[in-house]
Amino acid sequence: MLDAAGDLYVTNAYGGNQTHWGSISIYRPGKQRPFRRIKPVTHGKGPGDPVLGPSGELYVASGQEILVFAPASEKVVRTIRKGLAFPTSLTFDSNGILYVANPANSTITEYAPGSVDVLRTIPGVKAYPHALAFGP
Repeated sequence: MLDAAGDLYVTNAYGGNQTHWGSISIYRPGKQRPFRRIKPVTHGKGPGDPVLGPSGELYVASGQEILVFAPASEKVVRTIRKGLAFPTSLTFDSNGILYVANPANSTITEYAPGSVDVLRTIPGVKAYPHALAFGP
């Protein structure tokens, strides 16, 4: 994922020498080494699918929760747990509503801006949803 400054956010879920497992590395454009690392952000699985929210917060799926970090910070300001079943994909619509794919129970959950409560669940999505995107 790229932010407005062109910084690249990379989730380090597995692999390597285990020193960066469960972290997020942030790279400046054209650089080979991260200028910042958020660690650890995992409770046994992940992190995955980083996305910036409408207010600049960083949202990251991690196991059975979504961690929300303050803009340009390592501070978790909110944790979403309700309605999740191993979330794999996060995206926002133009109204700031967060959509989350839950392959473990074949649903999509929606959250109002800034909320940790489920706004709506779209049930019965077939074939274990894994990725979400909105068109232009």
